[in-house]
Amino acid sequence: MLSVIKTAIITIIISFISGVLLDTYKNLAPKIICTLGKGTLKNMNGKSYREYNLTVKNASRKTLHDLNINIQDEIESIVVKDTRIKKGLRFNLNKEFNEYNITVPFLSENDEFIATIIVEETKGNKPYVALRSPEKFRKTYKEIKSNKKS
Repeated sequence: MLSVIKTAIITIIISFISGVLLDTYKNLAPKIICTLGKGTLKNMNGKSYREYNLTVKNASRKTLHDLNINIQDEIESIVVKDTRIKKGLRFNLNKEFNEYNITVPFLSENDEFIATIIVEETKGNKPYVALRSPEKFRKTYKEIKSNKKS
């Protein structure tokens, strides 16, 4: 009789621990790192422009599906060029007025989306970048303060 009670208690404890671990594992979300480089000043056609390098990287082992990258600027002079994904996946790029919507079907482990953003130079003018997905994910925004070469 005593061994049946011990077995029942051990089974309950193991079930509880496995349930907690499963719940914790389900709630782990992919980590996305969004890096916006320091804007380098360029002169074209008598106007000053700033060129920013945007990198969106999946730094986790999980794949993130249906990622939407929204890039906006206060002035309609925003241009997004040289867009690519490290592993060559296809993506959609749509422009409406002063914003770009980039839809990436999925971002795999260690995969990177890279783009160059060009905006007209005004005081304090910088592009806004927003990341959205129907799945839960953790985002980390980083900004590179200087262009030091080593």
